[in-house]
Amino acid sequence: MGITILREAENYRLIRDDQGRYAVVEVRNGRVYSLNVKNRAEAADTPAGMIEVVGTDGWGSEAAARRRFRSIVRQERRLGEVIW
Repeated sequence: MGITILREAENYRLIRDDQGRYAVVEVRNGRVYSLNVKNRAEAADTPAGMIEVVGTDGWGSEAAARRRFRSIVRQERRLGEVIW
């Protein structure tokens, strides 16, 4: 299964798999992380790692993933402004 990185900003990626599903992952220090707060998954920053952390229930529509990506990037930037 292949992964295409559509957008990257801050520490996040909007990705699409070859089945036309979309997701957002967090990327830090050569690792990728799911956005699932309760069961946060972690893997190597590879296509297989991205598929692993998204899991079976982390995929969604393009519109929903793009909204989530924009929202989380906006929050990250706001937090960065407050901290620094």
